[in-house]
Amino acid sequence: MDTFIKFIESVDKYLPSIALLLGIIWTYFLFIHNRQFYPRADIKHYVIQKHLDNGKILFHVAIEVDNLGDVLVKLKSGEVRLLQVLPLVGDIKEAVQNGKDPVCNNEREIKWYQLSSRILVPKKSICEIEPREKETFHSDFVVNNDVKTVMVYSFFDNKKKIFRKLGWQCETIHDLEGGTTKKKKWLNLILRL
Repeated sequence: MDTFIKFIESVDKYLPSIALLLGIIWTYFLFIHNRQFYPRADIKHYVIQKHLDNGKILFHVAIEVDNLGDVLVKLKSGEVRLLQVLPLVGDIKEAVQNGKDPVCNNEREIKWYQLSSRILVPKKSICEIEPREKETFHSDFVVNNDVKTVMVYSFFDNKKKIFRKLGWQCETIHDLEGGTTKKKKWLNLILRL
């Protein structure tokens, strides 16, 4: 019986060290290996268009940011841009008409003509989204009715990646012909950091 008591006393002496070691291993796998320290978000665009009396189109964009992770998402800045795809204009139109590539050197995408932009998260402010919750940002644009197709581009900075311009972005293309918006999910980039 004395041996058993001595064994229990020796285990009891090392138990805090064993618990600390197990806690370190658990923390490593949870926060570093599984990257749960970093926020994860998904961005979606919802668009409504209405023809106005003056021959213009009201283009309403709702941008939904969904916090998919287990940590708070802090958005330090956000922007939405409305870009004209059709009809082609400027250098893009000239390149296409001359049979050239409209994508600039060292680029991957065409730099579409920007119709307008809106700041979603003003500078010096932060929008926080709790885990498993969503936040929706709304913006209105008025577009000439000669514009046939637009691209909606949205970007939100990831506050955890302050030294690099990383965050979440989404691009969608929408036809404006015929009075209803036909959403083409041309590209929906979700950067999970």
